[in-house]
Amino acid sequence: MPENTATKRPRYPIESVDSALRLLALVADRRAVSLSEAARHLDVAPSTAHRLLAMLEHHRLVERDPDTKAYGLGPWLSELGRASMAEVDIRPLARPELERLVAHAGETAHLVALEGRDTVFLDCVECSATVRATARTGHRLLAHCTAAGKAQLARLPRERVLELFPGEELEGLTPESTRSRAELLRELSRIRAAGYATNRRESEEHVHAVAAAILDARGAVRGAVTIAGPPDRMKPARMRELGEAVMQTADTIGRALASVG
Repeated sequence: MPENTATKRPRYPIESVDSALRLLALVADRRAVSLSEAARHLDVAPSTAHRLLAMLEHHRLVERDPDTKAYGLGPWLSELGRASMAEVDIRPLARPELERLVAHAGETAHLVALEGRDTVFLDCVECSATVRATARTGHRLLAHCTAAGKAQLARLPRERVLELFPGEELEGLTPESTRSRAELLRELSRIRAAGYATNRRESEEHVHAVAAAILDARGAVRGAVTIAGPPDRMKPARMRELGEAVMQTADTIGRALASVG
């Protein structure tokens, strides 16, 4: 039987690359690795292990806990996993759940993806009300001005959010839009605690919305479910009820993704 080329050691290995990948495998196995543990594992000086870990950290393959100083897996690996799942089209899985959500809520629902600092509207099921939020399929909006965008940003590592928003001042779409990074970070913390995000006239002056992020089996963000309507129907108590509904819908879509992934 031929030797498995996926596990065969190269004839001319590059030792620094080999050591870095061995460290990455160690972190993946143990979840948290100290500098001294890394040095012992490679049988090298701590200064050498530190340089290797620093390079992995630079490329976001590992990240260091500021309190324990231990190294854990970095956010780029989650993004890589998400990229490997990109061939799974989420829209056919989400469509029946959007239809059920609209039937339950009587408002328009969208499936929304996060692309950098923008949200992209992938699909829509409109409600039958005369006055309603209309379909935005194919449109792009600033993520921090939409419920769907904020729901997804709240699930990203803080370091990734800071990369996306390096400056303190933020562009807005309406007078109610979030205009500072500090305010956005506070809101993302509230969203993580609540499980869903809201938009009160932040993307359009006559729209309120509620959204929850869709996570796959790896915990990576795959999109968001949002439901939107006019402010006179989307009042605080109603938005809290719809928060529960969008979370349930997002969870159902996430479990469907896991079954095909």
